[in-house]
Amino acid sequence: MTRTDRGLLCGLVGAFALQTGLTNGLYRYLRPSMRPWVVLAGIGLATIALVVLVPELARRMRRRPPTGAHEHPVSRIGWFLALPVCVAVTIGPPALGAFAAGRGSTLRDLPEIDFDLDAYLTAASFGGQVPDVRVVDFVVGAEDDETAATLAVQPVRLTGFVVKSDHPHEFRLVRFLVSCCAGDALPTAVVVRTDAAIPPEDTWVTVSGTLDRAATAADTESFAAPVFRADELDRIEAPDKPYEFPT
Repeated sequence: MTRTDRGLLCGLVGAFALQTGLTNGLYRYLRPSMRPWVVLAGIGLATIALVVLVPELARRMRRRPPTGAHEHPVSRIGWFLALPVCVAVTIGPPALGAFAAGRGSTLRDLPEIDFDLDAYLTAASFGGQVPDVRVVDFVVGAEDDETAATLAVQPVRLTGFVVKSDHPHEFRLVRFLVSCCAGDALPTAVVVRTDAAIPPEDTWVTVSGTLDRAATAADTESFAAPVFRADELDRIEAPDKPYEFPT
């Protein structure tokens, strides 16, 4: 690649980093705390591109190639490297969904979650509200006898996307847990049982209900996912932050 080509490619990557770091597109790739670093990386790459391109363009404007000579052609092979970035900038791949969840294991150990779910539920019960609970917190809480007892009587609301099941009144509510980036995303799932019509796969929903401890203990085909008895089910738009993050 010529010097100009390298500068343009560096600027393109910097533009993508800035677009990602300054918009909600960041949440499809990285955890929120990475935003400052992505923005700084974008600014740095854009600065490098300007340092390379401005003198080069000024030089080309000052002189023309002699008769019979020509400038170095654009390296077509090198610019193929820019195609993935162009696709990401113009199209923007969606967040991980049912397809990825079907190929990820929910049996791996979850990272340590520093969240007192039992205290949170106790405080919420005083207000008479149905508290919103993260899927990962519900899964971890269902494994603790004391917290599971609370989840069995205290209604909570979960948000995630639908992954189909062979059972006509059952589906898997999934949310990806991301420690650093989408590359380490871990699907966390709850088996939702409901009498309501089940939306198509990849539809985002909220469900309100309680932990079914007896069904969870008896279920041997749910990949260790707790069973949630849903009293209400509502379709929603995909949230700006599709992933959950350890606290």
